[in-house]
Amino acid sequence: MEINKSVYEKIKELILNMDLKPGEFISEAILAKKLNVSRTPVREALKKLEQEGLIVTEGKRKRVFILTLKDLKGIFDLKRIIETEVVRWAIERGKEEDFKKLKEAIEGLERLAKSRPKNSTEIREWFILWLKQDREFHNIIFDMADNKRAEQIVENLNSQWHRLRIGIDAIEGRIEKALEEHKKIAQAILGKDITKAKEAMLEHLDNLYNSVSSLMEIFHFPKS
Repeated sequence: MEINKSVYEKIKELILNMDLKPGEFISEAILAKKLNVSRTPVREALKKLEQEGLIVTEGKRKRVFILTLKDLKGIFDLKRIIETEVVRWAIERGKEEDFKKLKEAIEGLERLAKSRPKNSTEIREWFILWLKQDREFHNIIFDMADNKRAEQIVENLNSQWHRLRIGIDAIEGRIEKALEEHKKIAQAILGKDITKAKEAMLEHLDNLYNSVSSLMEIFHFPKS
């Protein structure tokens, strides 16, 4: 049966936005009523989300995946292997227009970082815009690399910890550091320097891992 994308995306959004909390048990009937659909598309969507690691089955019940520090280490072990190769493929396979898009994307991130609002009521919207443009930056690199399987694997890995993104970017100075890391990656790709691009991506992922793991420890996430 073909999955109902709208139902799948709505349930995934509930998980990523923490409306469905880590560890919370899932009721197909309640979700179906909430989304005003039958239980069948909900069941199919939950199967896909389980394949992506966002839902786990315990006995006959399903619950939202709880991220542990051990899980995070495994996720970033894989991200380091895949994404350092992705930047190499981007340099080798990218077209002229792709390099132009990447240059425009990093310039856009730089402008956005400088426009951080001081008003606390506007900061969340600014964070969400930062996450959107950050995602677009990485999407351009994946498009250049021309490897959809690698992109899908990383997307599935990211969905398991992205609930923490706003908390991470809210850490004092993290956006500024992330911008410098992105600039290093972009400059190396634009300069077609594979060694520097892989080093820059590895540095970015290491710093991101350290930020996420520190935040998880502060909020007492389980170790394993």
